[in-house]
Amino acid sequence: SMPDCLLPVGNREVLDVQLEALEQCGVASVCLVCPETVVDALRSWKSDVCSRKVEVVFAPFAEAYDTADALFAVRS
Repeated sequence: SMPDCLLPVGNREVLDVQLEALEQCGVASVCLVCPETVVDALRSWKSDVCSRKVEVVFAPFAEAYDTADALFAVRS
């Protein structure tokens, strides 16, 4: 299934809107904490569709975490 961050808002994906805002603030690299089940879809979108220059690094997690637990898990 499609990751929520790739759902369209208007004619753009939510993630594209976020990456554009970060890019405009001078951010060069971001880390996406996401379930490992969506990493391939996100990588494909980034390479095939997204025109942002922001580097995207993935920090996948295997378990069903809520947001706070996922962030805690990748910090170590």
